[in-house]
Amino acid sequence: MHDPFAARSVIFSACGRKQRDRTGRQPAQITYTVTNGGHTAWTRDSKQDITIIVKRSEDDASCFSHFRNVRIDGKLLEKDKDYTAVSGSTIVTVKAETLEALADGRHTITLEFDDGKAETSLTIAAKDSRRSPYTSDSGTMIWLFALLASLAVLAAVRHMEKAL
Repeated sequence: MHDPFAARSVIFSACGRKQRDRTGRQPAQITYTVTNGGHTAWTRDSKQDITIIVKRSEDDASCFSHFRNVRIDGKLLEKDKDYTAVSGSTIVTVKAETLEALADGRHTITLEFDDGKAETSLTIAAKDSRRSPYTSDSGTMIWLFALLASLAVLAAVRHMEKAL
């Protein structure tokens, strides 16, 4: 007799993970993908949090229920102190105070799930301390006045030459 559920029957290992179905096929590999906020650049003293959104390859509605924690460069972050996490796939917001404690340069952010992980990079940049010039700087105004005075003198000399 044909077993109508044979294709859906799954053999589990001792730890509860899917090994293969009765046909001997491996189940689809679950993957997590950063869809927003990946490979982010952050500027020191910006006081801006960063938000990372991760989607699950299968049954994305359950993504947040599989979420476990966040690490930066392997260091475990503390939920609600260093970051917040909410559902909607999985939305993690790393707080600016946490980012300020990192050294300038490139870092790896890892979002860990009970059946996989997602990684992305973060680059911390120093605050740009160069002062941008104002268009009304006194130095700019002096040069503009000198140019206009030179043009006026040149026009007056040409007018006098024509009169002679």
